[in-house]
Amino acid sequence: MHANQPDEICLWTLFRSHVEPAMGFGYLAELAGWLEGQNLPGIAPPSWVVEICLEVGETGHLAYTHDAGGPDEWEVVIAPASEHLHHGSR
Repeated sequence: MHANQPDEICLWTLFRSHVEPAMGFGYLAELAGWLEGQNLPGIAPPSWVVEICLEVGETGHLAYTHDAGGPDEWEVVIAPASEHLHHGSR
């Protein structure tokens, strides 16, 4: 299952250099607001980040990397919560 619907519940993790990963949980449509609150350098409009993730999501877990290899690099990785709930119920 892919996280490719704005109304799907997802888990996301934000990775940044020299900062502990930050995690969030909710509807994919809520991710834009969550990203806005993270004070990320050079961020594209958060709604674009979510839209890009939705387009890429057909291939598996979603991810968006900003400024790859640069000084302001950060990455958000998204996975459907349903994947984690199924694994935890074994």
